[in-house]
Amino acid sequence: MATATVLYVRGFRAYAIQTASMSPRLKRGDIVIVKALPVMQVKVGEVITYRSLSNQRVTVTHRLIAVDYGHHKLLTKGDRLEQADPQVPFGNVIGRVKWFVPKLGLAISTNGRPLGLLLMLNIIPATVLSVEVANFVRQRSHSYRL
Repeated sequence: MATATVLYVRGFRAYAIQTASMSPRLKRGDIVIVKALPVMQVKVGEVITYRSLSNQRVTVTHRLIAVDYGHHKLLTKGDRLEQADPQVPFGNVIGRVKWFVPKLGLAISTNGRPLGLLLMLNIIPATVLSVEVANFVRQRSHSYRL
């Protein structure tokens, strides 16, 4: 549980992919680990997660294809889709996808049951934390090389 708290405080969130709109890279049932960050830091071509315009409780994970700084809106599109999504206000953006875990969302689709909660609150955050620690150690070891 402490791992989940640390990652939550660092701005990480986990979301399940619900559709095939991002296939073949992301598939229904995959889990994406999203890092919260200011909208000005996302770049065209990156995959972001945002709150749906029609239902704020629903999240969408699509590729950023354009930014309209004048109107504070983003244009996104699922990799598998032919048309772009409606423009997304900056305020709806949750963050950038950092990693994904294939098919784990299928295992925790029972998120209201004890096993699903155990997986969501411990295994996913522990995995993300280990990757972050490994990156930190790698960066530190490079800074001490002569």
